[in-house]
Amino acid sequence: MKLLCFSDLHFLSAPSGLAWCSDRLEYQLATCRWFAQQIRRRQPDVVVNLGDSNHVHGSISMAALQAFGRGMSEVYAACSEVSAQFYVMAGNHDQATKDGSVNFVDSLLPSGIKLVTAGASWFTAADGDSLGLIPHTADPGRFLDLVGQAGRQSKSRMDFLIHQDVRDVLWGPGRPATVGVEMGQLASWRTSDSWVLCGHYHHPQLFASERFAVVGSPFYPSWADSVVSLPRGYLWLNTRQRNRPRWEANPYTPIRHTLSVRQSKDALEWVVGAEARYRGLDLSRLMLRVVCPTTKVARNVQRKLQDRGLLRLLVTTPAQKQEIEVEQALVEGVPEQAVRDYVAQLGGVTVGVTTADLLDAGMVALRGGVDLEGTMDGT
Repeated sequence: MKLLCFSDLHFLSAPSGLAWCSDRLEYQLATCRWFAQQIRRRQPDVVVNLGDSNHVHGSISMAALQAFGRGMSEVYAACSEVSAQFYVMAGNHDQATKDGSVNFVDSLLPSGIKLVTAGASWFTAADGDSLGLIPHTADPGRFLDLVGQAGRQSKSRMDFLIHQDVRDVLWGPGRPATVGVEMGQLASWRTSDSWVLCGHYHHPQLFASERFAVVGSPFYPSWADSVVSLPRGYLWLNTRQRNRPRWEANPYTPIRHTLSVRQSKDALEWVVGAEARYRGLDLSRLMLRVVCPTTKVARNVQRKLQDRGLLRLLVTTPAQKQEIEVEQALVEGVPEQAVRDYVAQLGGVTVGVTTADLLDAGMVALRGGVDLEGTMDGT
């Protein structure tokens, strides 16, 4: 079975004044057209969107909803041309209610797309290999039940595609998830040569010994996202070749990275080594945020990096960075009062507070005090 999958599109219609995301719908649709081109070229048997097509928890703008519909229609048309099955799963951002009973992904989509929004689904290819597809659920016990339900349908190999909290997967460099199921809990349902492919986390990751891979987002949905060694785009797996998953880099996304420096030479050293360190990194598409200890260092960094041709720069001090974090949290749907209440709890001190903190605080307010710590930033 030849499988092409992508995840965490996070469609968002952002205010035009925000330079870091004002053109978001444009490059998201360009990426969907690129997916369609790749489907026609590679002719997979199955294409799967692993979820989080929407960005703002609990709501979606008409512009984002229409863009999502257009993007998935482009992908579906390509799938129809090559006779590929196309599945769209629900992630936690796609669910309008906590129990997942109401979601956004079944809106404005062609009828031939197979939706996986509540229970498990499965597919068996002509070669006998199977897929088990499990949408997001807030209940780890129910999630494992759904994995078992799908696993019992296969008489041979089954690869699992999930959108779920899994411990030790990284939200970002140095930030492992501390909630969710264990990778080992999934091993009893897969064969020794099958894989678990996971959405939900934005940074592509490979845990070869566990045969577990994170598809990752083809974009950098927030400043919490950073450049890692694996490219962002789509994941390709040929189950008959028994090889590892491979990632293809998206040529249309702006690339975001945040760098904290003590002096201007730290920023220059990072830029010099970045292209060699990160496969497929195109510095012309890099949106680099550099956090400097003083305005003097910030001015030097700005001048030296511009001299090297980096024009998409956001050079800040810690206090200015904090203003951006708050702005982003508000754009992403956190109620303004929740942000104010959270800052007030800290005695009015906001330096060091991340977008993740603000999103957590806002979602606790939105969902009636339910603690969602560890499920927000990077999801």
